Amino acid sequence: MQIESSVFTYKNEIYKYGGYGFWSNRNFITKFNFETNQWDFLPHLNSKELPLGSHKSFVKIIQDDLYVYGGLKVNEFNPEIIEDNNEIWTYNFINKVWKKLGVNNLHKDIILNNMKIDYGNKSLFFDRETSSTGSIDFINNKVTTHKNSTLLNSLSYLPISFFYKNKFFLFVKENPSSSILVLKIRNEDEISGKIIDQKPFYKNESVILILMGMIGSVLILIMVFKIIRGVNKKRNKLSVKVKNKIKFKNKEVDLDDISYEIVKILVNTDFVLSKDIIPLLKNPHMDYAHSTRIMRDTLFQINFKLKTLIKSETDVIVIKKSDYDKRIKQYSINKSLFEK
Repeated sequence: MQIESSVFTYKNEIYKYGGYGFWSNRNFITKFNFETNQWDFLPHLNSKELPLGSHKSFVKIIQDDLYVYGGLKVNEFNPEIIEDNNEIWTYNFINKVWKKLGVNNLHKDIILNNMKIDYGNKSLFFDRETSSTGSIDFINNKVTTHKNSTLLNSLSYLPISFFYKNKFFLFVKENPSSSILVLKIRNEDEISGKIIDQKPFYKNESVILILMGMIGSVLILIMVFKIIRGVNKKRNKLSVKVKNKIKFKNKEVDLDDISYEIVKILVNTDFVLSKDIIPLLKNPHMDYAHSTRIMRDTLFQINFKLKTLIKSETDVIVIKKSDYDKRIKQYSINKSLFEK
């Protein structure tokens, strides 16, 4: 059963697509057999995808391709609910293959409620409410909307106008208040008004998915780049996380307990004074002068090891006079060289 199916001709044969019956839609094409007076099923064995089916759809033949769009379909989960069909499909008669082009970009009312004229590789829809005409270019996936001319505003929907031998045959009212119809014959450029809009006929879902995949891939690459950059930044920093060891990239140096504690204190403070370091030497019997010499020697040894580790001529531990008292020396470390 194919109630409200879409009937068309191809190579002097009569076909119909889709239709409705028993709370379901048909998603196949049948051809009328003049010998048996029956409708024969048209196979689509080479198809990798199939439309869900629809009724009251529009169809358009361009060379060996059938375009199917618009119409109505039953809800997949509740067949008592009828919904708009916004998918656009093509069927190739040579390869016997269905292919989904995308999702319709037109408002449903333009397709469902207005008169259509097929011409060449295009179709015209006349929209009375907006006094405009939409021209669908199937090959180039484009819809061009024109403002209606005075002639098209007086167009009658019955009898149906048509296109024949590169001419439009239009039935129009003689005047707005008259019921008399006049047949007007016009070229395409004579019926089109000013262009008011132009956009794609359908949105290609595969292209959208590809773009989303590309965007996702770029985001992943950015994240990976940031992670690698972060790892490289860490690798290019001095690390004091392992007790008595200073690590840099794939190398490390060993420090004694006192030297390691001094480095830790310097890393965690802005600066320290001699009185903060000397107690770490843990030799209270030494006088201040002797303790100061040992402290300086210890700092020299730390600096030497760290400079050798990072291959730098610049001291890592910096000694300078206090801004408040020039007699007092401050000891600080270049924190930019260390992990945070």
